[in-house]
Amino acid sequence: MKETLTRLFLLLSLCLLISCDSNHTDPQTSIPEQDQTPTINEIIQRSEAQIKDADTFTLQLNMTQTISEGNFSEETVKSNTRTYYNVSPLAYHQTVDTETNTSKSSDSIQTRGEQYVTEDGAFMLSHSSDEWMEVPLELTQDVIAFQNVQLEPIRYLEIIKEHAEDIQLIEEDTHYKLEIDGEGPKLRDLVMQLYHISNLANEQQSFEIVNQMNIELIDYDIYINKETYLLDRVSSEIDLLTNYEGEQVQINLNLETEMMDYNSTDTIEIPEEIIHNAKEYKINIINSDETNS
Repeated sequence: MKETLTRLFLLLSLCLLISCDSNHTDPQTSIPEQDQTPTINEIIQRSEAQIKDADTFTLQLNMTQTISEGNFSEETVKSNTRTYYNVSPLAYHQTVDTETNTSKSSDSIQTRGEQYVTEDGAFMLSHSSDEWMEVPLELTQDVIAFQNVQLEPIRYLEIIKEHAEDIQLIEEDTHYKLEIDGEGPKLRDLVMQLYHISNLANEQQSFEIVNQMNIELIDYDIYINKETYLLDRVSSEIDLLTNYEGEQVQINLNLETEMMDYNSTDTIEIPEEIIHNAKEYKINIINSDETNS
């Protein structure tokens, strides 16, 4: 189970997408000031409308995940993911820096990933060889289709709408803060969706992860700009707990996501050097019997 938990919890995809309507409202334009505080539903609706108008944006995701097993071992993974998006035509450029530390070693493991994805092709930087690889077009389309549901900013709003009865509205100087705090089985679906939307696991893996654990804490806060109604930040903390062979296994996950540069992110262009020097992308399939021998 230890290997299963580790494999499931440390899955980090290298893709982010946003879906978009086509109209001409500028998301940076301030919404007329209201005489009274809008309702939670009104805030969410206005924010959805503004986000759907964005042609470009940048997303920064900082993750810290700690897995503790009794008093014997602890593993902490930190990752910083920055993604630059063009919505139409679809294109994005993403970098991922990851650092892993364990209580059993004083050395840390650091990796860097990078990729360019467009509707016409994709290029990924290989971790093992530090060389650029060209992804076949048919696989590129599969990647785009798969990622389309995962990390759209608007999905954070859809998640919180599904738990409307648990939302608290806090009006700050510059933002409306929509907050959900709690614990226990009633928030299991929320935790599964956060794992999924944050690209830590796909839908099936998210289900398997959360159903093995007790939900000790969930703190989910989204910050919507009071002038533009754009989603600026999402902050999440999750504590999960289970027992395996008499030992307590605890997972602590912190996610800090910032959305910025709406309609001002640069146009994504794949550098000519990468296009000309990239090698063919190959998928290595490892036989599980060989791995366990």
